[in-house]
Amino acid sequence: MNKHLTLRSFLSLAAIVFLAAACVLTPDEKNAGSNIANQLMTEEAQTATAKFYKSPTPTLSPTPPCMPVDKNTTGPVICRFVAEFDQLSFSTFYTVTAYDPAGGKLSYKWTNSNPCGKFMAEDDYTVQWAHPDSNKPGACPEQAVHPGTITVIVTSASGSVKCEYVNGSAPGDVAQCQKQ
Repeated sequence: MNKHLTLRSFLSLAAIVFLAAACVLTPDEKNAGSNIANQLMTEEAQTATAKFYKSPTPTLSPTPPCMPVDKNTTGPVICRFVAEFDQLSFSTFYTVTAYDPAGGKLSYKWTNSNPCGKFMAEDDYTVQWAHPDSNKPGACPEQAVHPGTITVIVTSASGSVKCEYVNGSAPGDVAQCQKQ
């Protein structure tokens, strides 16, 4: 049975099954057709629901290893660090993808060396630095890229890793990470 039906092909198939069942099938054949239509509908509905409600944020637990990890590895493993600029909000969003090989809970401590704008740091895998350019107090000066070092320390029960991104508000994915 094809599990990759589109909604349109499913509806077409359901209409054919319904019309055929109503016109020329015996009662046993009608029941068989109805059962097939119900099974297809369930599979199609599950696929459509999974696509529609897909989480917009990364799933962090459990995260498969991003690279082979020695079984004796302790502390968090950093898979990726990325900085993305959003023009509409005049913000750069920083995201670290990490996991604990032991399955432990992770905590995050973020800092920014540049005091301009508003750095919204919480104990989370992502943080926002709003840095609109203006002459207002606390805003950032008019610059193509605001300098600064964004630091995150990812901690688990068995250790910590510190990552530093030295490109300020510029988009990128290169951070220097090392165990603490």
